[in-house]
Amino acid sequence: MLENSELGADEHSLTTWRLPLWPCDNQQIVLQLPAHRIEWLNREGPVSEGRGYVKRVCRGHCRVLGHTPDRWHVCFQTVDLNPEDPAVADAWPGDKTEVELVFEKFCGPIVDDRWQVSVR
Repeated sequence: MLENSELGADEHSLTTWRLPLWPCDNQQIVLQLPAHRIEWLNREGPVSEGRGYVKRVCRGHCRVLGHTPDRWHVCFQTVDLNPEDPAVADAWPGDKTEVELVFEKFCGPIVDDRWQVSVR
């Protein structure tokens, strides 16, 4: 989830993707979800109507390095990993405190909300 108020969007809006696993594999396909309310940044647990589970991997800052309708280039700087789950610390890529991700609209035979994420 990315807070996107600095890009002129609704100040209570989060750009959101569903990642099937963390850490991201390079060239992983992810699904963009509708914008979420800001309250989702601190929520964990099951989603209503059996639609999945939300797990906070880390908390920190995100810098948008570039943005177009079909591409997001962001840098995540972790402030703290989820202290309640030691596996999260093991999953964070190496000993990095910053991770760059590039989300690009997937250009396949089916046009939908799929994006490809690359780790830099």
